Amino acid sequence: MQPRPPAAADAGAARGVTLGSHFTPEPVLVYALWIIDGGALVRYVVRRNEAYSSSKRGRLAVTGDLVGLAPASAVTTHLDTVVLVQELAAVPREGKARVTGMYHKAISAAGS
Repeated sequence: MQPRPPAAADAGAARGVTLGSHFTPEPVLVYALWIIDGGALVRYVVRRNEAYSSSKRGRLAVTGDLVGLAPASAVTTHLDTVVLVQELAAVPREGKARVTGMYHKAISAAGS
């Protein structure tokens, strides 16, 4: 199942910016802590590859944790990013699991 892009993607589309995202498991250890009720807390990492495109120059910006990964002057109409997303999930003994915490950090960016 492919997660829905963030609301920011919808806002970007209104400005002529498109976003493509692809999620894959990151090949790092998964940690689980068993809890007294028979459930578990599970920490895992997902790699999010994103591709932003615009047919018009100046619509894409290097902001947030992308600063320092790609020079703003290199981003004209295309920006590729890689973000690692650490998630903490509560997995009950029975029933549905839910994500209870998340941290993300961009690790690479390249513009053209």
